[in-house]
Amino acid sequence: MLVYRLIQLGVDLHEISLKNNDAFRAYGGFGSGRKWPILFAGIMLNYSEMKNPSEYIPGSTTIRKFGEDGHTYYGQPTTDYPFGKPLFGQICSYNNGNFCNMSGDKDCRDPAGLLDGCQYFDCCTSHTWVGQSLAARLMGAKDIWNWPAFFDYVDRWVEEQKSVKSSYFCYGGDLIKYMWENYRN
Repeated sequence: MLVYRLIQLGVDLHEISLKNNDAFRAYGGFGSGRKWPILFAGIMLNYSEMKNPSEYIPGSTTIRKFGEDGHTYYGQPTTDYPFGKPLFGQICSYNNGNFCNMSGDKDCRDPAGLLDGCQYFDCCTSHTWVGQSLAARLMGAKDIWNWPAFFDYVDRWVEEQKSVKSSYFCYGGDLIKYMWENYRN
C-alpha cells in the first residue's frame, strides 16, 4: 500500500511540475524533495516522461527545475576533489560581500566551500537529502537523476558532518544513519 502512495505522490508532483513551471526550483529550503518521488514513480511505472523530467525551468538554460540540483554544483578542483569540489548554493547576490547575510539570501553559492553553519544547507536541506540520495543509489537511479553534483555533495556533507552533528542534523534521523552506514558503499 505504501508503494502505491509513493507512486501517487510522484504522479501528482510530476503534474504540478508541468503546470507550475518553477515551483520546485532552489529557493532556500523550499524546492527540495520533489525530484525523487517523480523519478521513483517513473521507474515503478516505467514511464519515460517521469524518468526524464525537465532539467531547467521553461525559458531558462541556467535555472534548474529542482531544488537539489539548483543548490548543488562543482567548484574549483582540489586535491581531494580533482573534478571540482561539490558545493552548495544558488547564484544570488551577496550583501556587501557578506556570505552569511541573516536578513536576506541564506543559500548563495559558497565558492570557498565553507560549511559555516549559517546557511540553509545546515538547517534545512542537506540532512534531508541523505535518504533520497541513498534510495536513488540503491535503486540504480543515479544516472537517470542526471546531476552527479547532488550525489557528490551529499557524500561530502555526510563525511564532513558525521563526527560533529547529531544523526538528525547529519543524516535526517537514526534510520537514515543506519541505512547509510550499512548500504552506502
